[in-house]
Amino acid sequence: MPHDNTPVPAALVAIGLRDGGDLYGTPRAGQHSVPGTAGIILGYTVDGQPVIIATTSLEWLDDLVAAAQHARARGIVQAGMKAKVPA
Repeated sequence: MPHDNTPVPAALVAIGLRDGGDLYGTPRAGQHSVPGTAGIILGYTVDGQPVIIATTSLEWLDDLVAAAQHARARGIVQAGMKAKVPA
């Protein structure tokens, strides 16, 4: 069997009930050209295009952090996901 070097998607992004697309890479803060706007690169599509979410609301970013923490806890408890521990 040949070795497969195809990257594994890290996440899936969808809007509403539409089929989504795979995201590769890890989220990170992104540069945004509009002053007063914070951007987050959620990941990259299979063709290398960044998927970016931008906001002017610090409260929205706080809510995003809280939602991520809640989803993480739920994934560990309900889905049996395991956290990677740095060496």
